[in-house]
Amino acid sequence: MTSGQPQGSILDFAFRHWSPERVFCRFVQRGETVPITFDQLHQGASAYAQAYRSQGLQPGDLVFIIMGHSPHLLHAFLGALLAGCVPSFLPFPSEKQDPAHYWETHRTLFRRTGARLIVTEARFEADLRRADPDRRLLLRESVRVADAVRLAPPALDPEAMAFLQHSSGTTGLKKGVVLTHRLVVEQAVRYAGMLGLGSADRIVSWLPLYHDMGLIACFILPLMFGVELILLDPFEWVYEPALLFRMAQAHGATLAWLPNFAFQHLCHMVDLETRYELGGMRAFISCSEPCKDETMERFLARFGPMGVRVDQLQACYAMAEAVFAVTQTPLGRPLDRVVVDRQAFQGSHRAQPPEPGAAALTFPVTGVPVPGLALRILDGERRPLPEGMVGEIAIAGPCVFSGYFGDAESGRCFADGFFLTGDLGFMTEGRLVVSGRKKDVIISRGKNYYAHDIELIAGAVAGVKPGRVAAFAVYNEASGTEDVIVVAERDPGAAGPDPVLVREIKRRLELELDLPVRARIVPARWLCKTTSGKVSRADNQAKYLAELKLAGDPRPGA
Repeated sequence: MTSGQPQGSILDFAFRHWSPERVFCRFVQRGETVPITFDQLHQGASAYAQAYRSQGLQPGDLVFIIMGHSPHLLHAFLGALLAGCVPSFLPFPSEKQDPAHYWETHRTLFRRTGARLIVTEARFEADLRRADPDRRLLLRESVRVADAVRLAPPALDPEAMAFLQHSSGTTGLKKGVVLTHRLVVEQAVRYAGMLGLGSADRIVSWLPLYHDMGLIACFILPLMFGVELILLDPFEWVYEPALLFRMAQAHGATLAWLPNFAFQHLCHMVDLETRYELGGMRAFISCSEPCKDETMERFLARFGPMGVRVDQLQACYAMAEAVFAVTQTPLGRPLDRVVVDRQAFQGSHRAQPPEPGAAALTFPVTGVPVPGLALRILDGERRPLPEGMVGEIAIAGPCVFSGYFGDAESGRCFADGFFLTGDLGFMTEGRLVVSGRKKDVIISRGKNYYAHDIELIAGAVAGVKPGRVAAFAVYNEASGTEDVIVVAERDPGAAGPDPVLVREIKRRLELELDLPVRARIVPARWLCKTTSGKVSRADNQAKYLAELKLAGDPRPGA
């Protein structure tokens, strides 16, 4: 590991591992596993760098990449770095998205950022040309990797922009996080040290590269440290989640990052009659969404017979604005939990131990800060709070960005040099506990509830499709407070009628959160999801209210 302040660019680190035979990635798609060596990666990147230059691109020009799962994703991104350009992955349109909405929001993004080139594939060409006829396109089918002459890595300024990381969502990709080579290197070196990342590690991932967890933890990190990557097709994994276990076993994987919903998906979908040997994994790291104690317990119970141990289940708090990791739990030790009094937490925002017999909430600890990062918990007036008090998480340090691309108002996201994350949490003994997001807090009858807690409980009801629940609030003028609405998709195999499911959802939430709700059961595929696969509460609230208005029904739910 590098000591002192890390020096150089992403490519400077990556080229330390370049060799003709060394495997960088085992690319998994449609039942085949294709090894890609560092030399083949270099050749593919060189082919794209030459294609960019032939298009007249100059260092610093922005390149958007919109492609499906293919080795060309890796080549196109690294080729931009070789050419001194600024790459940015964007999600491609899927069947779960409204095509008109997708192309409209992306046309706005292309024009606002002034992207010089969009790298795509033939199946998207017609739609792209209709969406933005003046934008220059490069089709991957036209790039001849086999004929490329390998280019030497350029001398890149560590303060130069390396790439843009865009937030995901169905309402448009609004913010481009500007990440320089220095920021990325600082993060990678510090985080790799926390993980004890070494040559014996192998990372297995199904995560899309347009998401910061997939891009940094499962592409940039292994690239910079020469760690072998097993990369799955995200869409294939959704339909066959056991693929992650099968590939982990086949290739001796040791690390995997998963959002909370992915742990749930594995528990729900993996057939226990097929055995996998998972004892060789160092860690399954819960990240991107709040880590839920119930989910970790279920994952351990279900896959313990396959070798999953309590010390393998870890948590990370991360965001693109810090390149990736903000905190990480120590690998090799069981995940710590904090039990707090439910009434004090919901009513006065205090995380204090419960009295004997009192209702309680359990939160997994999300770790200690990455070395060099400073954390504060702030109240509504942006004043620091002591340990045990819940407030907004703010961060500062050597891998925290300085602003969003083209946004002159980025300064409003900072207070006293600390970035305001919009997430809520508290500190305990120098460790962070993340409890939710400010925008996802529902205030009902003077108490605070987190939407993801409501969704987790409702999603565990038999007959509800796991992971397909949205909770949000609708203001009730008559009562002067917010009604909590739960919209849940029916599991195709559910036996009971909708009213029975509604009653059970309401009963469980009353029992576990002391929360009365209105619930509605909807058919499969009713709920809107973001480009990263999460249920979009805002879009589902809008869809729900629009349907009520169209039906002339003033009642928000049962």
